[in-house]
Amino acid sequence: GYLNQRYLGWIFFYGIVMVTLEHVAVEVLQPWLTELASRTATDLGSTPLYSGLVYAGVSLLGAGAARLSAPAAERFGVTRTLLALAALSAITVTGMALWVSVFALVLVMFRSVQGAAAPVLISAAVAPRVARRHRATLLSLNSLGGRLQYGLLLVVTSRLIDDDLGRILWIFTAVSWALVLVLVLSAALVRGREQEGLPTKAVAKQRRCGGGGPPGGGPYSVAGSDDADQATTRGSDGAS
Repeated sequence: GYLNQRYLGWIFFYGIVMVTLEHVAVEVLQPWLTELASRTATDLGSTPLYSGLVYAGVSLLGAGAARLSAPAAERFGVTRTLLALAALSAITVTGMALWVSVFALVLVMFRSVQGAAAPVLISAAVAPRVARRHRATLLSLNSLGGRLQYGLLLVVTSRLIDDDLGRILWIFTAVSWALVLVLVLSAALVRGREQEGLPTKAVAKQRRCGGGGPPGGGPYSVAGSDDADQATTRGSDGAS
């Protein structure tokens, strides 16, 4: 199976964890903004306006992050870039737990950076390693696994505490950093396996380009995808 490839397995695991890291901040954003505006849940005041402005800023930063993900991965590597994005999400929810202030609001603006940039890198890592007819299924299962994990976290959290926003944020902070730590430790286990599962032509092209990034010159490239299809087809024919 595809997940027998250690690096692809790590990418799959990262995609599951990403859903939780991406959503823990936004789940409590509305009550957090209400508290920032010194309002209550029944007296929202200008909170909807704040929310609109915050989400507008979040969307703009997310668009910029998606655009910059390619150069970042080429310079620092896909694995390091993904880990940095995970840490940024954890920092965001930590800031919300520590402060209810404009300073933390600046951190909140970065909550969509991982959700915008990481899927680009994940898709680029999957494309040359997985046959075209299987990619959508693999990515869909990845998303499903992430949502199940996040749903479980919400169920457990709701049973442990009531409506104490501060306690919720600290639990989300602890969970976020625990997930980041697991990602870092598991990344160490697949270090040096970034080329595992790549078609031969894609590996050769990457080496000619200096080996600094994904095959084809950048994370947006799916070079080697057809080679992956052909290799999978040959493997299937041989097995039959």
